[in-house]
Amino acid sequence: MASLINVQELYDEVAVATGFPIYSNETDTPDTTRFLLEILSQALHSILDSVNTNNSTVERTDEIKTIEGQDIYGVDGIIKHIEVIDDLEKVERVPYLNYFDFNKTNEPDAKKDKPKGYVIKNRYLRLVPIPDKEYTIRMVLSSRDLVLADDDIFRQSITSINDRIIGTDDFKQVLALRAIGLVFTRCNNNLAGYYNQLAQDRLKSYLERTYGSTEAIRLNDRNSGHFNVRRGLLG
Repeated sequence: MASLINVQELYDEVAVATGFPIYSNETDTPDTTRFLLEILSQALHSILDSVNTNNSTVERTDEIKTIEGQDIYGVDGIIKHIEVIDDLEKVERVPYLNYFDFNKTNEPDAKKDKPKGYVIKNRYLRLVPIPDKEYTIRMVLSSRDLVLADDDIFRQSITSINDRIIGTDDFKQVLALRAIGLVFTRCNNNLAGYYNQLAQDRLKSYLERTYGSTEAIRLNDRNSGHFNVRRGLLG
């Protein structure tokens, strides 16, 4: 299960493996800090470039609060699964509507109720019917924005020791190995080839465990939503 990876813990792991000092404070070794944060960010981008963003490896959970009478909301990522939670904490799946008249809810007397489905229009989420009150909409999003910064905004790059990354422990291990390989590559160290190959092998096995087998990867519809091998397309 995905959790938040502290960048400082990842930083220290890479520092110990490559012979750099662990992090103490922002003024102690600023050049080293900038270098290793840059390496970690490059390692993250490298892994994301190797992974199709329409699968269950690169995903995060986000929530929005609906506003009475408003049916359109901005979403940062590709929607893979949606649930609606009411004030009684009842959770219901919100399916994608394959056939929908976009002019229907624009009528002045359009029905307002608990959202029962959704569509995407001009890259915005549109809930159907229009919410009649506040609901919590919980979404699983496919996104490259996995870095949670201090201002609670998701970004693609690591820029601060206080950043956190959404990912599993296995993802953290792959990221650390990739970063170690990049450090040794930049330093022209002979260990670069070893760690780069190890990172590639761990990434491959990580992806296979995520899907259950390489055959499962071939079953993934990369143009659709979240695909589960046992239960099919989730939405």
